[in-house]
Amino acid sequence: MLKSSIPKDVLAERYVRLVIKAINDSKEQQYQELNGRGFNINNGRYQDRWNYLFHNIEVLFSDKPFKCYEICRSALWGFVAIYNLGSKILYIILKKDRFNTIKNDHESMYHYVKVLNSINSNKPFITISKPKQISLFPTKEPSSEHIFDDLESMLSDIKDEIKWCVDILFTENANGVDSISGNLATYDLDIFKTYNWNKYIVPTITEISDTKEGGIVKSDKNPPIELKIRKGKPREYKEQDMVAKKEKDDRGKKNTDGN
Repeated sequence: MLKSSIPKDVLAERYVRLVIKAINDSKEQQYQELNGRGFNINNGRYQDRWNYLFHNIEVLFSDKPFKCYEICRSALWGFVAIYNLGSKILYIILKKDRFNTIKNDHESMYHYVKVLNSINSNKPFITISKPKQISLFPTKEPSSEHIFDDLESMLSDIKDEIKWCVDILFTENANGVDSISGNLATYDLDIFKTYNWNKYIVPTITEISDTKEGGIVKSDKNPPIELKIRKGKPREYKEQDMVAKKEKDDRGKKNTDGN
């Protein structure tokens, strides 16, 4: 792949900020739903958060040059991909750790992330590159026909015109997105170009820690929650001590009276 053919940029700043907004809002939306139902803790399904995120994406990227594609991979999982009609670039959004998990899972040869990233190869379809191992059993290789059929089922009307697939990878802390980037990768999810978008992350009020000189300091990690431990003994122990003291005083008084 020629270096000169790699695009200088893949998404304008204002659209990166919209993606960040969609991610951050989805977290708050899920929290509001759980709070409205009277739940004090969140042990909900992982997919629920993404329902909000993908809905936000469809709302924020509803106008040209973008078009959103709803793609269902199974009865339990679907996702929304963003397509730029002008640049012919397709975008998919994932958490960074999830991307790495898929990359290292060599059994998931037809995971949609790998199938879509096969678009970034000069060859129409590529196979997994694994180190040679001595084995009595043949190593499984992905079928180019299967990949073709998968692309056809997901993006039949645009699969032949897509120039690039961009993986939008993010991490977050309690305050929201704390890192985000656009990435070009191969079918094996080996990244060969990264666009760092961290400068577009706007710190929240809780992340503003230095206002003396009018500057804003954003910490890389959420500071640990400081637990305020009450000094002194718990109430029940205090009551026990008071009873013991009273009994001691009574015994002392009785001994004094006896003398």
